[in-house]
Amino acid sequence: MKYLWLTMKHKWFVLIAGLKIGTPLWRLIIHDWTKFLPSELPHYNRQFFGKADDPKGFAECWLKHQNRNQHHWEYWIPRTGHNRCDPPCPDNDPLEMPLWAIMEMVADWMGASRAYSGKWPSEEWPWWKENKNKVLASLHKNTVQLLLELLSEQGLLGEYNGAVCYYDSVYAEAVKGLSPRARELFDRWWHGECIETVEPNNTRDRYDANSAALFACGKGCG
Repeated sequence: MKYLWLTMKHKWFVLIAGLKIGTPLWRLIIHDWTKFLPSELPHYNRQFFGKADDPKGFAECWLKHQNRNQHHWEYWIPRTGHNRCDPPCPDNDPLEMPLWAIMEMVADWMGASRAYSGKWPSEEWPWWKENKNKVLASLHKNTVQLLLELLSEQGLLGEYNGAVCYYDSVYAEAVKGLSPRARELFDRWWHGECIETVEPNNTRDRYDANSAALFACGKGCG
């Protein structure tokens, strides 16, 4: 199978990247082992090298992969909380990722870039620029800080690493818990638009977006 070879190539580049950033060797050895299971490999092969005609099957496969592999940030988000915790764990409230999982996650991203695009990521990293807001907004605040520090150490945040680190961490904290519409309003404010112009009515989303904007301003990001 073609995807079997691609996975082996990906694992090799993850090993190289992981050793560079200090990921525990045992995590690199078992990285993505579930992709060799019958519940995953055929779906990946069909999606990447076949007809890609089973979107539901691949979606279920992808969900299984995330739930089985701790280097995926989605693994650390419980869909439902539990009131037996003290304090209670809310639905979709991210758990803090251990450092080894963050390291393996970054190694995975770097190895995927090398395996799939033929190039190691650099400070001009299109995948990160496209996905960073979604990722950072979904992580525990302590995970955000460790992740940004690690990416900065690898020179993947551009020329002004320290400033980028700080602004990204403020953004991630500001958008926590916002509805999709409030998040859209905040994003437009973040890029220079006026929330009141975009959302003239006094809605709950406007209120929440304004509150997030005030928080960001208080952190020196307005």
